[in-house]
Order: sequence, then C-alpha cells, then structure tokens
Amino acid sequence: PSLFARTGWTIGVLFTLYSAVLTYFTGVILGEICTLHPRLHSYPLIAEEAFARLGTGGDPTVPRRELQGLIGKRFVQAIQFACFFLTGIAELIFFQQYLAQLFSKYDVCQRGWLLIAAGFALPFMMVPTFRESRWPAVVALVLLCGNQVVFFYEVFHVAPWNSCDVPPAWSHVTPLTVIHGVTGIGYAFGGHGLFPEQIREMAHPERWTTVMRWIYAIVTPLYLAMGLLGYYAYGRNAQANLNANYPNNIPNQASIIFQSFQEVYYILASGLVLVLQVELALGVSPYAVCSYDVRQKSANGLGEGEVELAETDHPDRRPERGLTSEGYSSGSNDSISAECSSESSSREGSGGGLADWISLRACGVPPVGFRLIFRTIFLGSQTFIASLMLGGNGDVLLAVQSLAGAVGYMMMTYVLPLLFGWVLLPRVSTWRCALYAVSFVVCTLLAIAGVIFDTQELVEASGGFGQGVSCEVKEDLSYEDGCIAALGRAALANASAVMAGAAGAVAAI
Repeated sequence: PSLFARTGWTIGVLFTLYSAVLTYFTGVILGEICTLHPRLHSYPLIAEEAFARLGTGGDPTVPRRELQGLIGKRFVQAIQFACFFLTGIAELIFFQQYLAQLFSKYDVCQRGWLLIAAGFALPFMMVPTFRESRWPAVVALVLLCGNQVVFFYEVFHVAPWNSCDVPPAWSHVTPLTVIHGVTGIGYAFGGHGLFPEQIREMAHPERWTTVMRWIYAIVTPLYLAMGLLGYYAYGRNAQANLNANYPNNIPNQASIIFQSFQEVYYILASGLVLVLQVELALGVSPYAVCSYDVRQKSANGLGEGEVELAETDHPDRRPERGLTSEGYSSGSNDSISAECSSESSSREGSGGGLADWISLRACGVPPVGFRLIFRTIFLGSQTFIASLMLGGNGDVLLAVQSLAGAVGYMMMTYVLPLLFGWVLLPRVSTWRCALYAVSFVVCTLLAIAGVIFDTQELVEASGGFGQGVSCEVKEDLSYEDGCIAALGRAALANASAVMAGAAGAVAAI
C-alpha cells in the first residue's frame, strides 16, 4: 500500500502487472541457464560466462573474452552485494520497529532495539547454506499466511472509508514519487539475485519452472489485493510498516509477533548469499568444523542421497558431486564442496597466500571459528549502518527499500537476466524478444534514475548521529484508536478543526 501511495492507482496496478509478467520470464530464464549449464551455479558465475561470450555471436570457435567476463562478474558481485546488504538493513529496521511496538512500555531507545534485533538474528546467521534454511523458511511461510489474515481483518474491522470522521486522502503523485514507487515495487518482485544459488541446492533443479508458476500464481494476486485494498483504506498515510496502520489490538500484536519471527529468516536469507560467496572464495566450506580439507572423504563412502543423485542427476553435474569436509553427504550442496576443493587446490599449488590470512587459516583458527567471526562482523556492519539511518522513520524504510530495488533488484531481476538469456540460451519468439528489448532499455533507465533519486531521499531521511535524533522509534506506532492509526493524527486533527470552525460559523449565523 505504501508503494501505491507513491505511484497512484493506475501506475501502481500497471507496473505491478508488468513486473509480474517480466520477472516471471526472467526467473524462468535463470532456471533454464542453470539447468543447461550446471557449472554456472551462482549469479556472478552466470554473469562472467555471459559477458565472456558477449560479442562472439554464439560461435563456439571464437575464443571467450576472459577479461570482459571478469569485469562483468565483478560488476554483478558489486550490485549483488549492495542490493542484499541494503535488504538486510531494511529487514533489521523492520525487526527493530516490531520489537519496539511489542514492548512499548519498556524505556529503550531505537538504537537499543536495533542491537536487540541484531542479537536475536545472530544465531540464525550461522545456518550453513540455503538447504538448511528451508525449515525456517517453512515456518516463515506459515506465519506469512497468518499475517495476510490479520491484514484483511484489520482493514475491514476499522473500515476507515466508512467509520472515520474523514475518508482516506489519496496522494499527490509526481514523477519523483513515481520513480520511488516503481523501484520499491522492484524490491517487492526482487530475489532473482539469489535464484541461481537456491537452484544449486535443489535436489531437482529441473523443476524450477514449476516453482516459478506456483510463486507467481500466489504472489501476484496477493500483491494486487493488498496494494489496492490497503491504499483504499489508508490513503497517503499507508506505512511501509503496515502494522503501524492497525490499532493496537490483539490481532495486531499477534501479527507483529509473526513478523518478528519472519524477520529472522529474511535477515538470514539476504545475508547468506553474500557470506557464502566470500567463504567459498576463501576455500572455507560452510560445513567444515575443525578441518580445512574439504576433499576429505567419509570412511563409509557415498551417502545414500549422494548415490541417488549420482545415478539420476544431469551428467554434467556428476563431476561436481562430493562430500563435505566433515564427511557428510550434502546431496545437492556438493557443488559447494567442489568449489571449496578447487579453491583449496589452487592455494596449495601456489603455497597459500593472502586468502590464508583473510580466512585466519594462517593463525590456526578453524573454519567454524572463522565463520562465527566473519558472519558476526557482517551482521554488525549492517547494524551499524542501520543505526546511522535511524530505522524508526517510515520514510527511511521506504527509502532503503527503494534504493535496494534500484541498485540491485531492478538490474538483477528486470535487466541482466534478459542479457544472460540472449547470450546463453536459444532464441525466443519475436514478441518475447520485442518485450525483452523494450524492457531492457526502460528498466535500465528506471534503475539509473532510482539510484540517483533514492540515494538523495535516503540521505535526507537519515538522521545519523546528529542532535535531532529522537529516542523513540516513532510517535504513532501503537494507537488504540483505529482511525488515528489508519489515517494519522494530523489528518483527523485537521478534520476536527474544520468541523469546529464550521460549527462555530453556523452558531454565529
């Protein structure tokens, strides 16, 4: 709803539908690339291959342009890091607000709640890979369904368009607010930047298209229903933290509890794709505990799941299958072990080097110790930057989400998969080719404009460590009155003043 408040009715609905169609296709494209080229099991690896082949005309006899591919890989790694780093910050800010709403009677400042939120999230940041995160994801999905029920209940329970002194007021839309809004919608449809890493850990990656169909069949109607109904109910007062529009009642409290548990998973998912890249590049297996020898084999040979995969999986994947450093079968995670093994072999051949010092291997720190230190520092850096942004302000939340959408999600979801598919996959139909070409140009321009204007908005909304920083998260996060929560105290105060003035005029007559 807060994004529709920025785009208005028409643009919000049209861009949501356009995003659903385009990002469904780009998600399928990434799945097809990962299935056709199993060794390209991360977004940067796909980028490297696509940029290396760009300009060769698809001719296998033309040498790959290695430097061009490396530049493309580094570019994608940069925007992927910025995107998911900002996403983690946004989720920390959400988590902070939920805790402040739940425990509003406690005298804790917003930076205090931010530290508490980070403390809750830290143990979950130690989850090794996406495969192990599937159980928190299931819990988050169940709680998400409960949140949708609470949303519809709260909207119709208060019914601000009917029960309040003034009806909801719609936003005055400008080109600048539209840019902020559409890049925010890009954030909502984002996630493609970690699709290859998730496909890598699927037992049956060939079923990815089915996954995409289910996702979009559920998410697209839900986005439209919540966006339209929420904007109709709350108008321009629609908050990024939607619970701030609900009255402080039991369903809202239950929803905030659900959201708090969900945030733990969201913080994990956005950070996992980044910390895994660094750890794998340093040859640190996410499964290793004390030994760095990622090629260590179990005395019992292949695990049951691995035998099944070796017999049934794509032949190109079989050389990548192996066991983790501790001898456990990881099934579809074995490409992770292979990558670690490759890094380890290259270091042994060169006598070690900087990676040994960065990973603290040279200091005798075991893999589990390095992961604990590195992931704690990673989450701590997000917490520090979030504290500079002062997450208690809804405008900050919208600005962070829109900037993440512009920096990474627009490029990695709307733009780059089109380029990857054009280079690495067979040609598509003429109408899809035309859609992709137009979308590539339009979404690239939106991403550039979004980075410029969303950065400016974020700088203006952030308080830093200045004297004007308020201790409280936000004054109106927990109103008992449903109309004040839905429409804002200022709107109702103005309406009351107008009504009092009109009554006075009538009495004078």
